[in-house]
Amino acid sequence: IYYVACPLRYTKVVQYLKKNVDFSKVISLRAVSSSYLPDWRPGIDYRDTYSACKALGGGVSIDLIHEWDYITYLIGCFPIKVYSFIKKLSNLELDSDDIAVYIGEYEDKLVELHLDYFTKKSKRFIEIQTDSEKVIADLIEGTVKKENEETEIFLKEERDEYQLLEIKNFFDIIEGRALNENDFEHFLCNGYVETITESGLVQVVILGEKSEQHLNYISEHLSTIIIKPTVSIDSPLIKD
Repeated sequence: IYYVACPLRYTKVVQYLKKNVDFSKVISLRAVSSSYLPDWRPGIDYRDTYSACKALGGGVSIDLIHEWDYITYLIGCFPIKVYSFIKKLSNLELDSDDIAVYIGEYEDKLVELHLDYFTKKSKRFIEIQTDSEKVIADLIEGTVKKENEETEIFLKEERDEYQLLEIKNFFDIIEGRALNENDFEHFLCNGYVETITESGLVQVVILGEKSEQHLNYISEHLSTIIIKPTVSIDSPLIKD
């Protein structure tokens, strides 16, 4: 069994949104995950971690792939197209990317995603807009509220709580009580989106640079498609 760990989808906030928001009526979604890499691992020099080294799989576009996971989990599918800007802009001592900005296009909605390593006061939130209301969810504070209402729902939890839920789900998959929604093929598709060309051909738009192993796997399992690169970013490997 191949299973890719993406624990944010098991948080109370994301589960509340999944159960209480009709995403077929959402017209725009904006998510932000901003934090300060030197504060990630107390007592460890950030310059010595994989996050600071592109060759080791570092970079905010890889480290924070969790955002794309919970976004596609909530909406229920991958975007048709994704436009991305991936750069190293801050004065942090690293050679990996420290900012990634994406625009994801769906038929009926747009997704904006901002990720960075250099914001000293951490932020991790999602704003969901329909024609009639705006829902704001804060994954750090564990809150959900509607913009025009004073009522705020508190869903605070410890990190171990949602990670244990994911572990339980993994054993349910092993024992046949649950479907594997995050298998290896899904992991690869988290970096690829399908679109239909005018000629009727199905092509895959790569959301980032892939290793030879990734490309061989795609070619072997999805041999009827054309692989076409877009703006270059790193492979969406799960790091935590």
